[in-house]
Amino acid sequence: MPPCPFHLQTSAPTLPKAVAAGLDPTAELAFLEEVYPAGIEPERRTCLEGAIAADQAAPLTSKELTWAGRIAWRNNSRCIGRLHWRSLIVRDHRGLETPDAIAESLREHLTLA
Repeated sequence: MPPCPFHLQTSAPTLPKAVAAGLDPTAELAFLEEVYPAGIEPERRTCLEGAIAADQAAPLTSKELTWAGRIAWRNNSRCIGRLHWRSLIVRDHRGLETPDAIAESLREHLTLA
């Protein structure tokens, strides 16, 4: 039986890690241009382009994270409450590291909800 022609390739074509992970650099910059209608600040653009060049996802600021959450809610066709997407409050607690701080944040979230 002849060998499979697909297994004869010695090396698979390689994609940048970010692209292989499903990250599209053009889409990331386009999304961030929606966040900043007046234009992305030069320092922020440099930071984003550096992350994209290093095959990493662009690190989001709190403002960008809030916008992403609101857009995701707005675009969810199955959610009846999506008409209120502008009122979404995003509490950015990515900096919490200790279990006590995380627990306190969760308790606070439950009292606000």
